[in-house]
Amino acid sequence: MWIPTSNPNMGNQPCMGLNRWGNTILNYDGAALAQTVFNNWANLFACGLEMLQLRGNYTWNDSEPPESGRYERLQYSRDKTIAELRLLAEFAGKLHDAQGELYVHHAGI
Repeated sequence: MWIPTSNPNMGNQPCMGLNRWGNTILNYDGAALAQTVFNNWANLFACGLEMLQLRGNYTWNDSEPPESGRYERLQYSRDKTIAELRLLAEFAGKLHDAQGELYVHHAGI
């Protein structure tokens, strides 16, 4: 992802995007871009079917060769996904408006 963030577990080391399994801080530096990205993702998904079908991770059993695996099939409600993306965009807008007084702490998935 293209949004400037920081990792509090690494001394607030600057990074880009969200740490999938750990902590991430989104602050003023990435707020305007995050608001744009989340709103545009919502707009994009609004063009889709009621049930979004996305491709997930490639998985296989350890006892079998990797070639035997397959991609996970992920299904999400379009409208719920859009609402969550709009809420994230709203949070990012509030971060930007706060001029550095607020931040969002993402604790991984």
